[in-house]
Amino acid sequence: MSFYFRDGYLYCDQLKVKDIQSQIPESPFYLYSKQQITNNYNAYSEAIEGLDAIIGYAVKANNNLAILKHLQKLGSSAVLVSGNELRIVLKANFKPERTIL
Repeated sequence: MSFYFRDGYLYCDQLKVKDIQSQIPESPFYLYSKQQITNNYNAYSEAIEGLDAIIGYAVKANNNLAILKHLQKLGSSAVLVSGNELRIVLKANFKPERTIL
């Protein structure tokens, strides 16, 4: 369970969102569940197991470097539409051969 309420507080990956918010200097902010990203990736990976297929994350959907680094570690490829996106995925440690232009 990634986001949930307990005792009147919103939690993300077992961390109280209010505590996270108190450490962020500005609001609003984006909060992503690393566990949910992992779960989603694994579900896709299991669904295509045994097929001649790859998972390619569309960088234009979200170019957050931390998310891209995590997806790269999980084994994802990156789908790009610009030179800037190539620059970003290289910073996220994607190998050029794991990119789709």
